[in-house]
Amino acid sequence: DGNSFGTLATIGTNDNQSLAFETNGAEKMRILANGNVGIGTTSPDSKFDILDASNPQIRLTHTDGSVYTDLQTTSSGNLNITPSNPTNPNLTIKGNNPRLFGESGNLTLGVASTQALRLRSFSVEPLFPVKGVLGSASAPSFSFFTDDDTGLFRANTDALGFTTAGTERVRIDASGNVGIGTTSPSSLLSVGASSQFQVNSSGDIVRIKNLNYLWPSSHTTNGVLTNNGSGTLTWGTIGSSGITADSLNYTE
Repeated sequence: DGNSFGTLATIGTNDNQSLAFETNGAEKMRILANGNVGIGTTSPDSKFDILDASNPQIRLTHTDGSVYTDLQTTSSGNLNITPSNPTNPNLTIKGNNPRLFGESGNLTLGVASTQALRLRSFSVEPLFPVKGVLGSASAPSFSFFTDDDTGLFRANTDALGFTTAGTERVRIDASGNVGIGTTSPSSLLSVGASSQFQVNSSGDIVRIKNLNYLWPSSHTTNGVLTNNGSGTLTWGTIGSSGITADSLNYTE
């Protein structure tokens, strides 16, 4: 009635009963005897429960009617965050070194199948650090949807491993050597379990079929490829020591 009073005013019940609020003849909010508050529901399950099966349950507004963000729990239990401006919306976690964790299982970031997922560090895309677990050949750190045993993992300190079907296929070691079929590449490119084929940093083949191989420094007239009988292939010149014209037998 407009009268003032100098003590706390109380609206409610003194017994174990709920308190309902209505407008236009319909209930809009209820406070249960246990203190749970419900809007759109007569049986709130938590301290504050908003029920709306068709529209966003919460709107956070900056400018009335034009700048806002809607939050909605879908029928699948997912949370939709919809800003009033859907072009390049941002979700910002403030503070130093903010982190996003899943309580258990996997934490997935994704987009529609026809779109790309971009990770940015402010305005510079290449500087976004992505850190994963060490992983293994059978469970790589970075894998593909529905193909968990194919991808990339940290083989050891400063080394990368590439795996398919749970088996390591390619290794890049700390020196930059690449191994195919080997985890201990001996040259810039090594192929085979014991690096039977190798190419050095000059682009020269230094080992073929598990035989050492030495290329000449330049083109040589009458040059021939020789085998010393101990697994080393070298280029020599006809007429040099041990290589005479009569020592070369061939059939025309």
